[in-house]
Amino acid sequence: MGIRKKLLGQILCDKKFLDHPQLDAALAVQGKDKHRKLGHILIELGYITADQLDEAIEGQSSLSQGCRC
Repeated sequence: MGIRKKLLGQILCDKKFLDHPQLDAALAVQGKDKHRKLGHILIELGYITADQLDEAIEGQSSLSQGCRC
């Protein structure tokens, strides 16, 4: 069975940096402009900080590399 990469929005929600209505709002913005990255939208909307985004991306990378931390 392969390792499945966890979605950024789910990681942010799991870490309580973001709630589901905020994620839905950001995804709606992204749906109108597919070229914008979700993390940047979340920061622009004031939902998360750059540090929180970095932490979530770091966690996402660890998960995709098979870390069981």
